[in-house]
Amino acid sequence: MNALKALLVSSVLLAGASKPMLATEMLQPVAMEDLDQFIGSTVFGQARAPLGVVSKADLKAGVIGVVGRHGEFTLMHISVLARNGVTLRAPTVSIGDFGYASTANLLRRGSTLIYPHIVVKEPPLG
Repeated sequence: MNALKALLVSSVLLAGASKPMLATEMLQPVAMEDLDQFIGSTVFGQARAPLGVVSKADLKAGVIGVVGRHGEFTLMHISVLARNGVTLRAPTVSIGDFGYASTANLLRRGSTLIYPHIVVKEPPLG
């Protein structure tokens, strides 16, 4: 019985000492020349929500065209994309960002989603 308790305590201590790997640490950047291999695959956004399917890729510009489930169409730059093996992710893009980018593309053709979260810091006055 004491051996079982010692084994349990040692496994708890070892598990506490190891650092868990975050999901974002597993993601790798996407190279422009690799974009065409993702045509026909699903792009997953924040919280692994399916954003849409890659329909075209522009290797020179580093942009993919993604068609959403409700007919949205968005151009996404490689700056918002990451890969986990053969799975394409856009971890900073929410479904709302995807919809706004689709509306922007309808109003002004060629509008590309580059980086949706921009923080502006103003210097203090005085």
